[in-house]
Amino acid sequence: MKTPKNPNPEAVAATPATAAQNGAGVPRNGPDRSVPRKAVKERQSAIVEMREGHLACRACGVSVPPPHKGVQTFHTLGRELSGMAAAVTLAQRGAEVRMTWCATCAEFPALAGRWLDEFPVVQRRIGSRSVAVDVVASGVAGLALLGLDPPKVREARHVWLLVEHLARPGGASMFVSEFVPLTRENLRENHASRSPWAHVDRERRDDLGRAVAQMHRARLRPRTEVPEPEGRGCLLCGVGSVTVRTSTPVREANAWRALSANSRTLGGTASSTVHGHTCPACALAIENAGSIGAEAIQRAVVKHLGVRTLQRLEVIGLEGWGARFRPSPNAQPWTHLGDLKALADRMTNGER
Repeated sequence: MKTPKNPNPEAVAATPATAAQNGAGVPRNGPDRSVPRKAVKERQSAIVEMREGHLACRACGVSVPPPHKGVQTFHTLGRELSGMAAAVTLAQRGAEVRMTWCATCAEFPALAGRWLDEFPVVQRRIGSRSVAVDVVASGVAGLALLGLDPPKVREARHVWLLVEHLARPGGASMFVSEFVPLTRENLRENHASRSPWAHVDRERRDDLGRAVAQMHRARLRPRTEVPEPEGRGCLLCGVGSVTVRTSTPVREANAWRALSANSRTLGGTASSTVHGHTCPACALAIENAGSIGAEAIQRAVVKHLGVRTLQRLEVIGLEGWGARFRPSPNAQPWTHLGDLKALADRMTNGER
């Protein structure tokens, strides 16, 4: 009987001796992750021992020969053990594992970076550039695991849907998740996946499949544009129409909220009563602030720009669209404020 050819020739099979773990570990918090013995054997058969100098791809898990690019060191809390032997041992804390990207998976963070450059509001809402790249790349990795190409991205919403539906299950399927926060039992730092994504079990693949279906349903959900009832703009952001995700009469009727306010509360200099409507985003900002005024306007601007600002920072010069007469609504929210990128930078840097 011939021995099956190893699809990953840069690795050699792990032996029971190299797979054995010594000492106590740290039990994982949360639900019991114990699996049937057959599943354990299947998982172990998907793991191979790498040759010296090789690193595992942090996504698909295959062994990558040197030279390496994009090497990152991950810190684990300890090792999973099943049964009565699982106990906290401080000596096993602080373990490190180094991983890289294979040539195929290196495209995930590169694509994520291009999307973030095209739609910077996504990065501003997530925060750190590195975190944003990791989150988006995890979603792309989830699609690759299932043999699917990255989605066509035409707007920031498409990136958000990818993050919302696939970042978590995609990240949980990456090889690095076998080590962080806790290293799985019988897994060592010199182990890799026998073939791309071989370490991912059927349950996680099924979860990803359902998540992909949900993402596509959300992308295809009917949308309709609902104009401001009087043909003007939102009293705060000035936008002339809003998108309603489901084209139902109830949603359309409730898309705009009537509002009467003094122009001074909108940031104007004159004192006169203004009648109009607010879009859903600005109406929510007013509700969260408790009343119409500078705080509500700043909340709405911060939300739209996707910036993180100091909690008590009061930005001077913010003015609602309805604070003065304007002949036509804004094509995009808050464009009457001028350079929104410069404003976002001011807020991020804590400048008033």
